[in-house]
Amino acid sequence: MKIIDNLCIIDDDRICQFIIKTYAKARSLAKNTQIFADANTALEYLKNSTDDSGQLPDLIMLDINMPIMDGWSFLDEFQKLSPWINKKIPIFLITSSIQEEDQIKAKQYSDVAGFYIKPINEELIMNIFEKLPN
Repeated sequence: MKIIDNLCIIDDDRICQFIIKTYAKARSLAKNTQIFADANTALEYLKNSTDDSGQLPDLIMLDINMPIMDGWSFLDEFQKLSPWINKKIPIFLITSSIQEEDQIKAKQYSDVAGFYIKPINEELIMNIFEKLPN
């Protein structure tokens, strides 16, 4: 299983943030974890980090349903930003949505590497890290 340098969690749910960060740390899956409670702040961080690939995440875990800017809007903006990012960043959607339409919509984004339904647990997190390329 690959150990990454930078994990990025974009989720407004503090419990989900805590669970992901705790498991990632306990299993030594990520050296650094950045947490953003809203997608707009995460997007601004990415825009300001495009010149420094060491600051960019190796993996983004993204919630779909958030206030201000939802996950879909983040993905739309991320696609526009992608040409200036010198790094392939897989995005895994982690959501409470059980709507089949959301799973279909997720497949339309080339950066989305997976779609997972909450609740978050150790098995889900390990599954995501196992899907990362070595």
